[in-house]
Amino acid sequence: MIRRRSLVVGAAATMLVTLGTWPAAGVASTQCLGEVVTVEGTHGDDRLIGTPRDDVISAGRGRDVVAGRGGNDVICGGAGSDRVRGGRGDDRLSGGVDGTTTQPTTRYGDLLAGGGGDDALDGGGGRGSDRVTYVSSRRAVQLDLTAGTATGQGTDELVAVDGAIGSRFADTLFSNDFISVLDGRQGDDRLVGVGTLPILIGGDGDDRARLASAGIALGGRGDDVLTVQSNSVRSSLYGAAGADTLLARGSADVRAEGGRGDDEIITGAGDDKLSGQAGDDVLDGQAGSDRGRGGDGTDTCKHVEQSRGCEG
Repeated sequence: MIRRRSLVVGAAATMLVTLGTWPAAGVASTQCLGEVVTVEGTHGDDRLIGTPRDDVISAGRGRDVVAGRGGNDVICGGAGSDRVRGGRGDDRLSGGVDGTTTQPTTRYGDLLAGGGGDDALDGGGGRGSDRVTYVSSRRAVQLDLTAGTATGQGTDELVAVDGAIGSRFADTLFSNDFISVLDGRQGDDRLVGVGTLPILIGGDGDDRARLASAGIALGGRGDDVLTVQSNSVRSSLYGAAGADTLLARGSADVRAEGGRGDDEIITGAGDDKLSGQAGDDVLDGQAGSDRGRGGDGTDTCKHVEQSRGCEG
């Protein structure tokens, strides 16, 4: 039998593993998502690269970097915070459990990139926050973590995913009911956060970020619109470079900061903190006992009980 070989770089050493049908008959085989493994890593931090054909890769423990390349690949990251990319083809990726007893302080989970094709991406769970990324997509992405779907770079199925990174185009990203992070990156993106305290990051472009209940929304370079509707949990809105609009509705307290640019900040019935930062800003506290602070530029404060650096 002719066996293909591939080089695997581990944390402490470089080792040669066999690609193809192994181990021999009668020897217990490692499996990944029900398939016999053809590339197997170590307990260290490995870098594993597949072949142009269909591979089954198990990275094992450690913070691994895995690339399937071509073919319809099956990849298991294993325990640890892994970076897993499928490549061309219809791939199945599993990040594995993170923050195990061997790595109890793991903050971040796995980062999964399906690549082209119709992929199945499973974060695997654990203490870390597992994310999917579409930074290499050649089209805008429509992603919904609650529904577990993503389209634009093929049609992907998402399981146990806590966050997403968009493309350089105008993406539409929806969070799930858990603590999730959506990062739009470039493009005029639309981000919607639902559930428990999502974090929305607009990135470059004229973005719209809406918190359906509570959470944190951040703009970026561009003229962004950040909104929140909450009657119970405190939220935070942060603009950046550009003429941003920050809107808060409901009776919950809000912290709203404009950033660089001529911003408009309007809050609801809570006891809010409004800050214009640089630029000629308008701060309108509406109801509640609010505090407003201007910044560099000519700022106007309305319906603000305590103000500093503002006109009006």
